[in-house]
Amino acid sequence: MTAGRRAAASAASAALALGIGASACGGGGVTLGRKPVSGCFRAIPAAVAAVHDRRAHLVGVHELRARAAGQLLSVPLGSRVAPTREVCVIALAGPFTAGQVRGDASAGRYALVIVTDDSLRVVGARVADQVPSRFRGRALP
Repeated sequence: MTAGRRAAASAASAALALGIGASACGGGGVTLGRKPVSGCFRAIPAAVAAVHDRRAHLVGVHELRARAAGQLLSVPLGSRVAPTREVCVIALAGPFTAGQVRGDASAGRYALVIVTDDSLRVVGARVADQVPSRFRGRALP
């Protein structure tokens, strides 16, 4: 093979590899089965920051409408987020002392933090000794 052909073949191989790599990274998003993986996993750092304890461990990540999340956790969201907007509820295991979790002055074993899925802003939290039974077993949509 001549030097010119080797260079052309090398350039073609590089272009093919670049094209495959770009399509893998910039495609339609990550999917699990037939559903896209929730962007709520991006909200985990905001929730961890709200509990002021890097040792807290993740119990669950759930995506709900703001109205449903507020009702489920008995957290009044008011005008902080539109009731029909999707939010992320991040459940973390503590323990948490009174006043430790931003948005709730209670103490307890679990913190459930409500974070907007687009701006990753904490809009509410609840601290409790148990995760609400209606919350357990919920899967990401």
